[in-house]
Amino acid sequence: MSIVDTTLFQAKSLFFSTMSELTGTYAAHAYNTTTNTLSNITQTEVIHRPPAAGQIKVRVHATALNPVDVQLAGLEGVNKVVLDWFGGRSSRKGEDGELASKIPGSDVSGVVVAIGEGVGRWKVGDEVFGFWMSTDGNGTNQAYLTIPETAPIVPKPANLSHVEAASLPLVFLTSYTGLVLRGGLSRDPEVNTGQNAKVLVVGASGGTGIIGVQLAKALGATVVAICSGKNAEFVKEHGADEVIDYATEDVPSTALSLGPYKVIYDCVGGTQLIPHLSALLAPTPTPNNPHHPPAAAGTYITIVGDKTSRTTMGGNITYLTTPSMLFRSIKGYAGLGPKYYCVNLTTGEEEMKALAEWCAGGRVKPVIDGEPYSWTKLGEAYGRLESGRAKGKVVIDWTKDQ
Repeated sequence: MSIVDTTLFQAKSLFFSTMSELTGTYAAHAYNTTTNTLSNITQTEVIHRPPAAGQIKVRVHATALNPVDVQLAGLEGVNKVVLDWFGGRSSRKGEDGELASKIPGSDVSGVVVAIGEGVGRWKVGDEVFGFWMSTDGNGTNQAYLTIPETAPIVPKPANLSHVEAASLPLVFLTSYTGLVLRGGLSRDPEVNTGQNAKVLVVGASGGTGIIGVQLAKALGATVVAICSGKNAEFVKEHGADEVIDYATEDVPSTALSLGPYKVIYDCVGGTQLIPHLSALLAPTPTPNNPHHPPAAAGTYITIVGDKTSRTTMGGNITYLTTPSMLFRSIKGYAGLGPKYYCVNLTTGEEEMKALAEWCAGGRVKPVIDGEPYSWTKLGEAYGRLESGRAKGKVVIDWTKDQ
């Protein structure tokens, strides 16, 4: 499925404005219908407007693409109803009465170029990066981004380029939520090492999985990674101790032989491991109750759910479409089965500060799939994302081809 040919637009004219002249229009990627996914994301122009009180305007240098960017452009069924309700997605109109364009994207790195009245946290010239998820369509895939000064952005680490910094927020925040906030790994590596904590990462070579591998390793855990054999060395280079090749090995039996696990961190979806969770997850010893099997102390974390389609939304919205997942989670919460959570990322300044700190210290490193794409090559960039074959993050450079 192809995106509208970029020759329909005069690429360079979209970057009419400069740092000192924030007038005219600027470039963005946008969607405004739900006919399908990739062909619904096109290039467009946005009119420059000054930031309001309490807002900042960022000259975007780089953004990273995530599956949700494509999924939001083609929502159907209950997913669409929920997002319409929360974000006013269907009711928001443009000046001509048509449905206003929505801009996808949530990862960003850039430079503050204007501030609104009352802003004290930032000044013009500050280099920043962070996460901005907008349900009403003001996403990050645009040359300039206007957001509240309280948005979860922080100073960009000096040791990272804008391209590198933009690749990290969503995947780190998701992995941090899964492994630490929900999975129970301690932020102190010595605690996890002392407990012989072991983590199984499913889909380890993808954009989120590879950061999950790095984070688990940095937290002192032993890491077992599931990916294709051709990516085995890649994930080992980033911290995996053992690799299970899903193409040639029986995944459940091999995973069982290498377990048990404190956390199973699933980044691709599916139910292959679900029947084996009681055996896969690390048990709690019960020496005073020898007649009852130990309760599972480990936790199964999925960021996708049971589904495997790349075009439908994952995260905890899938509880609405897959009741068996909700039942599974309730059983685990009540102590009647293995602990199971389908999670969305936790966003906040504290989590972003942790990311900046870990990046500055080299504990987490960006992993980018090839070279960053020019903003004009959206067909190639989104196509690479949808292929499912990217190793690391697909990144857009918004300073190319001005």
